[in-house]
Amino acid sequence: MTKPNSTPLTQKRLRELLHYEPDTGVFTWIIRPTRKRKAGDIAGYLDNGYVLIGFNSKNYKAHRLAWLYEYGCWPSKHIDHIDGNPSNNRISNLREATQSENLQNQLKARADSKTSLLGASRNKNRSNYRAQIMVNGKSIHLGCFKTDIEAHDAYITAKRIHHPFGTVASKGMSHG
Repeated sequence: MTKPNSTPLTQKRLRELLHYEPDTGVFTWIIRPTRKRKAGDIAGYLDNGYVLIGFNSKNYKAHRLAWLYEYGCWPSKHIDHIDGNPSNNRISNLREATQSENLQNQLKARADSKTSLLGASRNKNRSNYRAQIMVNGKSIHLGCFKTDIEAHDAYITAKRIHHPFGTVASKGMSHG
């Protein structure tokens, strides 16, 4: 006797449980999953910006389910949300990416950033800012600047060259 969730989820089984609309990225239930939910209800909930869908005692990320639903196989890499919005699961917004490529698409500075600007940090014991970028796992120093905006601009310029997966690579997507 096999356990209920020991069998890997297939495209066929997924399509028996859920309907996926590729133009909106929304999943709806085909079956009645619980007493509180019914067929036709939107499936999933937000968790840290990502849509998670639970069934068979397991939570699945909706973007990975979308890939399985559309292409018939699990993604072999990470899934990158091209527009940087982790809840936008339209198939046209999803692409396979390595972890490094996925990180190239970072649109905002980390929450603990003191400048709140990508690529710009305050130099300790100095009154200037430094710019740096990661390329193939190595940090590249881009220079020191009088303002955090100048450091960020240097980062954006380098990003357009070194990060082909970054949506910031198109002109006009800088600060502000």
